[in-house]
Amino acid sequence: MNIRYAPPSEVSRILIENLQNDAVLFVFPTDVAASSWADWIVSHPEESGVSSVPLERFTAWDTFKSSILSAKIEGRKSIPSLLRKIFVRRLISENAQKTAAGEPLFKSIINPAYAQNAYSFTDWTARILPSLELWHEKYESWLGKRNGTDDDEENRDYSTLYALYKKYLDENGLFEPSWIMPDFALEGTCIIFYPETLEDFSDYQENMMKAERVQLVMLPETDERPAVSFYTNSRTELRAAALKIRSLVRESNAAWTDIAVSVSDTDTWRPYIEREFRLYCIPFVMRAGEPYTACSAGRVFREIQECVQNNFSYDSVRALLLDGYIPWKEKELNRNLVREGSERKCICSYKEGGRLIDPWELALAASNSGNTTERELRVYRDLKKRVTSLCNAATFRDIRTQWFAFRSGFLDDLNFSAEADLILGRCLKVLSDLIDIEDEFLAPFQLPVPSPYSFFLNELENSIYLKQPGAAGVSVFPYRLSSCAQFRYQFVLDSSQDRLTVPYRSLSFLSKKKREDLIGPDNDTASASFVRLYAEKDTAFFSAAEQTFGGFSIPFSFLVKKDRNECDAELGGLASDDFIIQERNGLAGGSAFPRRITQLQKNGFSAWKNQIVVQRETYTEPDDVLKQKIKYVLCTNRSAHDGRSDTIHVAQTDLKNFYPCRRAWIFSQILRLKDDTLDTSLMEKYDAGSINHKILELFMKSYKESGRRLPTVSADGALEDEPELQAALAGFAGEAFRSADEKFNGSPLVLAVLESQKENFADTILSFLRTFCGTFGGFTVIAVEQWMGGLSGETGNTALTGRIDCILADDNGSVSIVDYKNTSAAAPGTADCIADADNRLADFQIPMYITLWNMNRAGGETSAVENALFYTISDRKSRYIVQNGHKGNSGAVTMAEYARTLECFNNYVDDFAANVRSYNLAADSAHVEVYRDCRKCRFKSVCRTAYISSGIRLPEVQGETT
Repeated sequence: MNIRYAPPSEVSRILIENLQNDAVLFVFPTDVAASSWADWIVSHPEESGVSSVPLERFTAWDTFKSSILSAKIEGRKSIPSLLRKIFVRRLISENAQKTAAGEPLFKSIINPAYAQNAYSFTDWTARILPSLELWHEKYESWLGKRNGTDDDEENRDYSTLYALYKKYLDENGLFEPSWIMPDFALEGTCIIFYPETLEDFSDYQENMMKAERVQLVMLPETDERPAVSFYTNSRTELRAAALKIRSLVRESNAAWTDIAVSVSDTDTWRPYIEREFRLYCIPFVMRAGEPYTACSAGRVFREIQECVQNNFSYDSVRALLLDGYIPWKEKELNRNLVREGSERKCICSYKEGGRLIDPWELALAASNSGNTTERELRVYRDLKKRVTSLCNAATFRDIRTQWFAFRSGFLDDLNFSAEADLILGRCLKVLSDLIDIEDEFLAPFQLPVPSPYSFFLNELENSIYLKQPGAAGVSVFPYRLSSCAQFRYQFVLDSSQDRLTVPYRSLSFLSKKKREDLIGPDNDTASASFVRLYAEKDTAFFSAAEQTFGGFSIPFSFLVKKDRNECDAELGGLASDDFIIQERNGLAGGSAFPRRITQLQKNGFSAWKNQIVVQRETYTEPDDVLKQKIKYVLCTNRSAHDGRSDTIHVAQTDLKNFYPCRRAWIFSQILRLKDDTLDTSLMEKYDAGSINHKILELFMKSYKESGRRLPTVSADGALEDEPELQAALAGFAGEAFRSADEKFNGSPLVLAVLESQKENFADTILSFLRTFCGTFGGFTVIAVEQWMGGLSGETGNTALTGRIDCILADDNGSVSIVDYKNTSAAAPGTADCIADADNRLADFQIPMYITLWNMNRAGGETSAVENALFYTISDRKSRYIVQNGHKGNSGAVTMAEYARTLECFNNYVDDFAANVRSYNLAADSAHVEVYRDCRKCRFKSVCRTAYISSGIRLPEVQGETT
């Protein structure tokens, strides 16, 4: 063997020198490097002297090892990597059984506390096996120096693992290729480029030194270190790289394909690179693959297992049925099933009486009395059966059978995309390989594989799919792959200390101390070698950022950090070609609009222009359909209580939404828009408040119907007959849970949870009553949740309507109107319910209730309202708006003082009715405060009337904000 020291710039000369000798094989660190240099030879015949070359003469190190250096032993087969993992899988299963019996195989590398769920150790343990022969050799030598004594449990575990693996190989006529060192007896000459960057070079270095036909090309010693541009953040770093790439193509006559970009953390950087390069019109090809189960049709195998593992939780079923990467036969039915699960809160399975309850089965079956969910129930049962059979298949062959049964039952074979078909084909190829292993090595000895489906899924997640590029462009690689490749320009992003450090270590599964004991100190030269391979003259560009997408960083220590002013100056020079910034500045008025724009900018503007609603005279007037809808909601639908189907009925929520924004009223009261979401949770934001409200309603109704007075509170704060009240409230809580007014009836899971909390709800209401009855104990309940209505206005052609929570009367017949709120935050402020000096009113609830009572009261002056208030349930606080004989600084007023507010309220009612009758429903921008009203409006995403661009409020057109 001989060693030749040459920088990367001399690779082409070395190739040209040896091209004419057909017996010379060129070995590169990666396939990317090998293929790029083969392409260069063919595409540069004027330099290479040839126009064609056999591709097999250019190979990667891993391919070279497996084909040229493959060791063979008479009468034995090389163990396949899949079989190696299956061996470990079975060993982990055996260890779990022995651990349960108190005799674990391993005490350190697999903690006995986790032995029953240790399949996640499969890959790690399987990676150790090829290195065990080297470990065993070094360990025996080290042990001999210690007189054969060692009480380290980890070392004993590795000895056990080595012995069991060796025994398995011997008994099955197999051998481990890594345990057989090749002699490099080659027929021709082999030139290996830059072996110092190979992870396992040290394992073969000694034998290579003895080989006569092996030539190593290695990096020469040098004191030169490349420079790195260091930016404040990764977004700026990526923008600078994009602008530099455009500059090279424009000014240096480079082709897009002459440029490569490398980044270590491709998973994090991929979406940012894709976005930035598309924005800057840079064609690119991602050369970083993804697992079969990530963002592709192969994801269905992961989703299937998650359904079974999570007992068909809502999230797992939703993820599977709404997977858009595969074509479902019944897409709409799938969505209906998921929607039913969302509405019926089928969040997860639960145990009841020691039995596992399936909320899907229970909820869908219970609602099927009217045949409303018959198809959904059938689909769910079939899905559960197929998916469970697939995950619980006993062999790899059974998995394939069950997959095709699932596919024929649920998927549309005629509508698979080409990519989905390709991905699933590759997944099934992995399964076929497992079946071959099973048939050849396991079935003859009746050796089962523990949990074969999870093993198959693990292989899919470890198998990388690289999508074939549809067009040429800048190549984006994971760091190291293109280090020795022939590219005219190389960019290395995120060149931080953490990302460019390459941890190549023999026996890496050992701690640093144990490695030093067995093989000496670590010698990390690969990290700097990779940087030097990239850094050829001035055609490589290293960059890093202080604040990355994942945290903070410092530049790699081998690189020389440029001065920040120098980096800023470089970026400033590149920014003159930044058409995105030029466009933004032009739109904001900071500079002239650019004379040229890109095709991407043109397409974006055209798409925006085509979506603009044309302004016209009739735009603000509702069409006939909306007019009919308004009439139905305000007149027909609300006339059930009074029969006045031709009269506009006004509720306090109408006024609350109409002022200041009429469009918000249309969205909320007429169209009743709500977020269409399939997200679900056990309890929504206001559910607890609704339940408390319902319990109080049932409690008050019981007193109204019996004619009893509300209980009083003793001096020590206890209610009279408190134990009986506690039991009654618990009963009311159970009744509230199942009330038709509430939405919990359709969810067995929620009902089960609520039942377990029944006493807590009862305690909450009891605590509330102790405070509430301290004020109103002995009062008579006049009305509970009672609808009231009456004609309003001078012409009497407008009706008011509303439902009041509770009306109480004292011994004198004086009335108190109470509206419950669950928390103080939900209760309007006192000032909001009283007209201000400009006769403006922010909340209409109390004025509406007082007006309705005055319209409907039967007791004359003796039943006049003296108190009107909000009472919060959770924190047991009162907020008076009207208070008899009020004294203090709470802001409440007497009934006489409230007369002006009632008059103001009537003016609002008349104004509302007049605007509705004339269909004057345009967004009243004069009274809308964008910051106050639009910012908190739940309809702002569909209203789209308030926009600010570059700090400038866009102009108003015909009363509308464009």
